[in-house]
Amino acid sequence: MNETADIDAVFEALADEYGRYVLRYLTEHDTVTFDELCDAVTGWKHAVDGVADWDDRRHTAIRLHHATLPKLDRMGFVVYDVDERLVISRVDDRLLDDSTLVERLQTAYE
Repeated sequence: MNETADIDAVFEALADEYGRYVLRYLTEHDTVTFDELCDAVTGWKHAVDGVADWDDRRHTAIRLHHATLPKLDRMGFVVYDVDERLVISRVDDRLLDDSTLVERLQTAYE
């Protein structure tokens, strides 16, 4: 993947709220269960408006399973093992570091 495509992938992943929550969680955890990730994302998403209920958790699980995780898997940020219900981080911490991203933006478009 060239530098510009790599940067585009980062912004595409970060454009989605659920994608941001997943990548945030995976910067601190190498391998997590799907359920653990759902709990974390649901908690963050609903922290502002109070305690999340079962419907909120269910909505998050559906969104992660059908949209966010497959997309992040295709982009190379995670390995989503549906059978084992595991999400394995492939996130390079430098990839999401603000100063590194700005530097890469500057060099990619020179």
